[in-house]
Amino acid sequence: MSLLAPDDIRTLTCPFEIQFCGWMTNIYPWMQFKLHTPFWRLFYNMEEGGIIESADGCLRMQKKRFYLIPAYYEFSTHAEKPFKQFFIHFNFIDSAKVTGTQIYEIAEDSIMVEHIKEFIQLYEQHEKRIRCEMIAHTVLGHVLLRCPEEMEIKELPINRRIHAALKYISEHLNEKLDNNMLANHCGLARNAFVRLFSTTMEESPQAFVRRRKIECACYLLHFSNLSIKEIAKELGFADQYCFSKTFAKLQHNSPSRFRKSHMSFKSDYSC
Repeated sequence: MSLLAPDDIRTLTCPFEIQFCGWMTNIYPWMQFKLHTPFWRLFYNMEEGGIIESADGCLRMQKKRFYLIPAYYEFSTHAEKPFKQFFIHFNFIDSAKVTGTQIYEIAEDSIMVEHIKEFIQLYEQHEKRIRCEMIAHTVLGHVLLRCPEEMEIKELPINRRIHAALKYISEHLNEKLDNNMLANHCGLARNAFVRLFSTTMEESPQAFVRRRKIECACYLLHFSNLSIKEIAKELGFADQYCFSKTFAKLQHNSPSRFRKSHMSFKSDYSC
């Protein structure tokens, strides 16, 4: 019997990670301007009333339709009247490279409807949070399977050394991560590590680290009450100035403006 080499062993993993999901009612006026976030969004409205504006035009959201919005897709929103919405904010895992350039509209089906009904019931009763999250994963997976072919999901060939580097980066975003440190952790010479990482991930190790730190910063600015100075420290930046400079370079916006543009998320959504 032949044995598989460690790099040939494959395990099944979920290709996405849900950051936030929920069910909201009485959403109005839903005024959000030029959103440009590093995570994907899935919207499902129970009534009409929501409007999304982008470079592609004005989209009046229909009831009982799914709308999938890619990460880093710039858009604004407002509402003509109050409406209810099931939503998921998520990202694809590092081994999945996804190309999305527009808002994708996907029709509901009976399977999705029944899952969302159960989610709403549990969510409104503040019960079984784990089951709610499992339902959200099921709905999202079902929607992604129905996406058009032009939204390509590419699997990157990650071996055990790169996997170790990605895991280390994810667990140490609060530290200064240089190439020597990452190479040593993977058991490779610095230049060999940089070449392998860049070829596999299609970006350099330091570009990847900066992007992951800023993605985490966006999440904290969006959902936490931490100050910008506290977020900079939390993510291992030398100071607030260094953090703000890196943030502006990747997000084309300052941390304070980014936070302000998302403040209506909390005020317009009420259970």
